[in-house]
Order: sequence, then C-alpha cells, then structure tokens
Amino acid sequence: MFSLKHEAKKRNQIEIAAEKKRMEAPTESRGVSKQKWLEDRKKKIGKLLDANGLDMTKAFMLDTQEAAEVKYKKWEKDPAPFGWDGKQYVILYKFRLLCSSVSV
Repeated sequence: MFSLKHEAKKRNQIEIAAEKKRMEAPTESRGVSKQKWLEDRKKKIGKLLDANGLDMTKAFMLDTQEAAEVKYKKWEKDPAPFGWDGKQYVILYKFRLLCSSVSV
C-alpha cells in the first residue's frame, strides 16, 4: 500500500513538472525566428544596396546570373491541361494500366 502511494505521488510530481514545461512558452518560436531571419536578410541586402548606391526596388540587380535563372525558372509553369487534354491523360493512364496486365 505504501509503495503504491509513493509511486503515485512520484508520477504526479513528474506530471506536474511536464505540465509546467508545456505551459512555459518557448523562448523563440518558429514564427519569431523566421521574422528575425527576414529582418537580418533585409539589413544585409540594405547594406549591399547602400554600398552600390541602389534603392530597395533595385534589389534584383544584386542577384547573380545563376540565381536569377533559378528564380525565374520557378515562376515559369506549364499551363494546366484544359478540356479534352485533361481527359486524354486519364484515358492514357488507364489504358496503360490495362495493357500492362496483359502479356503477349
């Protein structure tokens, strides 16, 4: 009886400590660190722009050719299939599934 009571008391103390940890807010959450990163990045870019005599609207001029190509390639997207083209992909996929199970 005494050991069960002692064990229950010990578990309760552990749970209280765990609850206190959960209740305490972390020192820096993900949103705050991302905001801090953005501010640091703006400061860094601002210094580079000032050194080159540019304003914030001309920040793209600091990019290298490779970085600019990667950035603009992300923006280019193929248009989504429209009308019959969309159905054509589905029909072709089903046809290939059907034919893959048939051995010649």
